[in-house]
Amino acid sequence: MRAPHSSARTASHFPAGAPPGSGFTVTGYIRGLKAPYVYLEWAIGDSVHKDSSAVKDGRFRITGKVEQPILVYLATKEKATRFFLEKCQHSRQRPHRFIRRSAVAGSNSQRTYDSLQVSLKDLNGQIENLYGQYSTAHTNKDSAQQAILESRIDSLNVLKKGKTDVFIRSHSIAR
Repeated sequence: MRAPHSSARTASHFPAGAPPGSGFTVTGYIRGLKAPYVYLEWAIGDSVHKDSSAVKDGRFRITGKVEQPILVYLATKEKATRFFLEKCQHSRQRPHRFIRRSAVAGSNSQRTYDSLQVSLKDLNGQIENLYGQYSTAHTNKDSAQQAILESRIDSLNVLKKGKTDVFIRSHSIAR
């Protein structure tokens, strides 16, 4: 889900986590948020878990339980971000005007995930650029260019998978 441009005045923070053993609480404030609800979603195997919270004056709160760190999506119908949710102390999210670029702090899993994303930033940027070119080629019905771009995207995804595998093996939290 792509986050549309939002006002530079928008600020957000989402404390994530709670004291160990008591589940989690995600509370947030997004200045200017007009969406009536925010949604928290994650999957474990084939089971999809969903929760939501009404938004009042840009504020929301979702509580629940997770047994282990889990990658979740926090979304409105137009914007989304993902982060690791786990049993931990509350932390403040770095405010950002785009919900998808916000970062949750305070969780070991989140710090590891953020580190992985930093290590993949260059490859992800290249892939995103190629997808933009692919979209243009598709619009222009240039199947030859699409094939070339698909091959380049596939090659970069192979590199990304290899880099991710090395990262996972070298970080104890992911073992």
